[in-house]
Amino acid sequence: MKRVCLILLSVLMLAGCSKDHSEDMSRLDGYWEETKGDSDDPIIFPTEMGLVNWEAIEGLEQRFRICQVPDYILKGKTTNALGLSILHYPMNYLILAYNYYDVPVTLVCEHSRLHNALAVRPDAAEVLTGIFEKTSIDKDPGLVFAKSYEKITVCDELFLEYFLGSGFVKGLDNGTNKSRLAAAVARKRDERLADMDLNGALTLIPLAYMSERLGLGVRFSDDIVNTMHQFTQND
Repeated sequence: MKRVCLILLSVLMLAGCSKDHSEDMSRLDGYWEETKGDSDDPIIFPTEMGLVNWEAIEGLEQRFRICQVPDYILKGKTTNALGLSILHYPMNYLILAYNYYDVPVTLVCEHSRLHNALAVRPDAAEVLTGIFEKTSIDKDPGLVFAKSYEKITVCDELFLEYFLGSGFVKGLDNGTNKSRLAAAVARKRDERLADMDLNGALTLIPLAYMSERLGLGVRFSDDIVNTMHQFTQND
């Protein structure tokens, strides 16, 4: 767990830095059109392309603005493409920036057209269940922006888990989706408990959050559950 905490600290330092100037927004003109790809291609954010100096962006509003995908691109993407796109959403680092772990999910859902476009798709729950079954944490200490859509950063995985547990996407808590998520949460719990780098409250709480909020019935220690209640707002 100590190694993962060091990785998260480096991510927070990078995300939290600011300088005395703002990114020139004119550099983003035409970016979305040039990078939109095919309908099933995940969205590529300016931060992933190195177009934006993330450290120089001051304020959450400006950062959310840079991540705002045009509606016409969202409408042209498959649900799978939208689901994969949230894995690399640049604001996922916010999961480390608040005392309550579920507050960042609310912020993102209030600001991001991507997450809202995904949530209203009729097959969103099924697609996200399939994505969650395949993701795992990449422990590479130098990894800030993941390239894979299966081995992803700690921040990206933790945000995904809180997002799924939030109930923002309907249909995750019933039928086949519920049973598949329960199996995936139990598997990830056991994997993290067996891994010295991942066996700790930070990485187990979001799984406990999913289990409780979606009624998955996956058991966690009383310590993890009690801590989860202390650090989540919507009890």
